[in-house]
Amino acid sequence: MLVTVLITFYSKESDLLINAVYSSLNQTYKNIEILIIDDCSFVKASDELRNLCDDRVRIYRNENNIGMANSINKGLRLANGEVVAFLDYDDVWYQNKIEEQVKHYRMEDSDKAIIYTMARIKSRGSSYTKPKVGIKQGERVSDYLFCNDGLIQTSGILMNTKTARKIGMDDFRRHTDYQFCLAAEAHGCYFRFIDTVLYEHIVIPKLVDYNLSIKWLEAYRGFFSTKAFSSFKNSVILKLIIAHGEYKLAFKYCRDNHIPIITMFKSVLSKLIKSYAPSGITKIITIIKNSR
Repeated sequence: MLVTVLITFYSKESDLLINAVYSSLNQTYKNIEILIIDDCSFVKASDELRNLCDDRVRIYRNENNIGMANSINKGLRLANGEVVAFLDYDDVWYQNKIEEQVKHYRMEDSDKAIIYTMARIKSRGSSYTKPKVGIKQGERVSDYLFCNDGLIQTSGILMNTKTARKIGMDDFRRHTDYQFCLAAEAHGCYFRFIDTVLYEHIVIPKLVDYNLSIKWLEAYRGFFSTKAFSSFKNSVILKLIIAHGEYKLAFKYCRDNHIPIITMFKSVLSKLIKSYAPSGITKIITIIKNSR
């Protein structure tokens, strides 16, 4: 069974892509092809891999920047493998990842099965594993991701290529992982979890537009349970608003969306207290008074 490894690349930093590619080439499962879609990156994929000689690796550079979602869709059209495994250019796989996933995929014997694994998350000097548990039978994807501390991240997914093509990636430029998983569920796919850490996911902190997240949530509202819809507002959008330093807006968002202030203190503003200590509590109380 040929496995297509699909990597989209757009970066201003060197020496990231090569690690991802080597982690693919060093897999114990050898029947692979590696497709790299260079989305008009500042650092060219061909330059990053200039010393690499392996006919399993193919690079396609877009004439214009078309975004990650469209680049993934392009890669899916070019894929020759029966199954596809996605890999972010700044993540790395452990050597037995593909072998383990192919074994589980064959056990399912269904083109609707999506095999995902536990990851080691590295962010701001910390390291932890996630998810602790897999999605339960009958559990909605939105509940698993946003209410039950689940994780289904693209670098951990292996699935049927034709099925992935039918689902496709939506060019919203936000929450691509979430969109794909929710759309896959709507398409009739189901998820099988491997309770083993098989890759490292590197989280690069960046400030993103919370308005895009608000628009995305409204666009995909039909994919959410009521509980997950509320949880996304609290766990994603509210945190983004605070990350932008718009504290008065954050309190207004809580009031408008019936998010308890105490929940915000516990889940989000504890970071602000640490950041502004010892004057943090006074600052936050002032913000609350001024927001009324």
